[in-house]
Amino acid sequence: MPFLAEGVQSILDQTLADWELLIGDDCSTDGTSDFIATLPTDPRIRYFRNTPALGLIGNKNMLIAQARGEFVTQQDADDRCARDRLERQVAVFDADPDCGIVGCGLKLIDRDGRCIGLRSPASDLLIEPGAQSAYEFWFAPMMVRRSLFCQVGMLNSWFDGSFGEDFYWALLASEHAKVRVISDPLYDYRQHQGSVTTSVAKPSNLVMTRILEILAAQRRATGSDDLAEKRFETLVALERDFATDRRYIGEMLRVQAARAIDHGELATSRTLLARSLRLHPLNLLAWRTVAYYIRRRTDA
Repeated sequence: MPFLAEGVQSILDQTLADWELLIGDDCSTDGTSDFIATLPTDPRIRYFRNTPALGLIGNKNMLIAQARGEFVTQQDADDRCARDRLERQVAVFDADPDCGIVGCGLKLIDRDGRCIGLRSPASDLLIEPGAQSAYEFWFAPMMVRRSLFCQVGMLNSWFDGSFGEDFYWALLASEHAKVRVISDPLYDYRQHQGSVTTSVAKPSNLVMTRILEILAAQRRATGSDDLAEKRFETLVALERDFATDRRYIGEMLRVQAARAIDHGELATSRTLLARSLRLHPLNLLAWRTVAYYIRRRTDA
């Protein structure tokens, strides 16, 4: 909870005043309820303490169901956003009534709030419904029309314990709604030291990344996918096959390392490359990525 106060303050400081802040406390023991008690009385702030715990996806779905506004967005407890984030995203909706999702760029920040990387498109984007795009659907910075949840459904609990429920939901929603993306980084996504190597690059999450790619390809080809059709045994088999494929996991770690180098995250890339080479030491691409790391390290 050390960053919750900063995150809440970034909402209180918004230039757009017409918002409601829903805080979901999933049976935490970190003093969240004590912090909530210190907040000024404000009818726009609504606090929910789950008993029993609902889990990450259940907590998100509960908050979405409780939302009363026309638009819904998320802000993780460790994160913060620019003062004009809500105003600028709502303005895009107002200018384009057919738009269903408005994303924005984001900054990666460390524990001290220093920028350590950017995840932003080069310019503002327009993605028509069903169009293929290289845009990474980072869920937290996205604002969506609440009506889309009625059309698409809530976040899928099949992803509980892993990750990807947000990407899968955005994949479904983008088939029905126009997406616009503000290139400016209006959201600060906090990465704790080692969080990339312990979370994004966990073997289970690398496996889920591949499964999400397969689900997306299935939807492009057929309009549906194994998860939508509840073919859970097929998905479990895929998880098992990818999890035991040392070459695949090694290559995916290399890809994550290359991305970290691209964004100047050299310490993270070094750890990922070491793990990659232990699993797949004969991967020529991994050794080329090592050379890339050395060049960037020398230039730095």
